[in-house]
Amino acid sequence: MNIKDDKKETTHLENQILNKNRKIFGKSSEQVDLNQLFLFDEAKKIVI
Repeated sequence: MNIKDDKKETTHLENQILNKNRKIFGKSSEQVDLNQLFLFDEAKKIVI
């Protein structure tokens, strides 16, 4: 391998990492289950 091939492979691997991170930490991971919100409301009622 030469430097050009190394840079090409590095770019490819960096893109793979970025894509995996988007898949793991993307917007879909931020969605809230509405049933979970209900649990917090019930806990507040018990405390009060």
